[in-house]
Amino acid sequence: MTTFEYLAVFVSIVVGLAVVRLLRGVVAIATGRGLRPYWIHTTWLAFHLIWLPYFWWFTFGWRTQEVWTFPLFLFVVAYSMVVYAVIAALLPEDSSGLRDFEEYYFSARRPLFGLLALIMVMDGADSILKGPENLDRLGPTYFPVLGLWIVGHVIASQTENRRYHAAWVVVYLVVQTLWSMGVWAAVFPAS
Repeated sequence: MTTFEYLAVFVSIVVGLAVVRLLRGVVAIATGRGLRPYWIHTTWLAFHLIWLPYFWWFTFGWRTQEVWTFPLFLFVVAYSMVVYAVIAALLPEDSSGLRDFEEYYFSARRPLFGLLALIMVMDGADSILKGPENLDRLGPTYFPVLGLWIVGHVIASQTENRRYHAAWVVVYLVVQTLWSMGVWAAVFPAS
C-alpha cells in the first residue's frame, strides 16, 4: 500500500461519514419528518451533496505526490475533517426544541460559514501545495474568486440579513457550477 492509498482510506472514511450525515438530513427533509425545510438551507444541502464527491475526487490529485511528510499528511487529513465539520454544522445533531430549518440555519450561521471560509483557505493551500502545474491549470481567476468566497462566507457568518443569504447562495452556486463545468476557464483562459 502506497502512502497515498493509506491516506485515501482515511479521507474516504471521513468523507463517507459526511455523506451519511448529509443523506440522513436530506431523507428527513424529503420524507417530511423533522423540521420544516428552508430553501436557502436546502440549497446548501443540495450543493454539498454534489460537492462531497467532488472533494473526494480532487483529493485524488495527491496521488502523484512521491514524498509525504507528516505535516502534508496531516494537512490533507485535517482538510477532510473540516469538510465533515461543515456538514455537522449544516445539520443539527439534536433537533429537539427547533421548529424549522430557517431557525436552525441562522443559529448555526457563524460556525457554518466560518468553516466554509476555512475550507476556502485550505483549498488555496491545497492548490499551492499541489504545485505550479496545478496553479496553471486553475488559471488567473482562481485566487480572486477564492478571495470572494472567503469574504462572502465571513459576511454570511456575521449577518442575519435574509436577502444577503439568498443572494449569496445563488451567486455561490452559479459561479461554482460555471467553474466546475469548465465554463469559467473558457471565459477567463489561463494564458
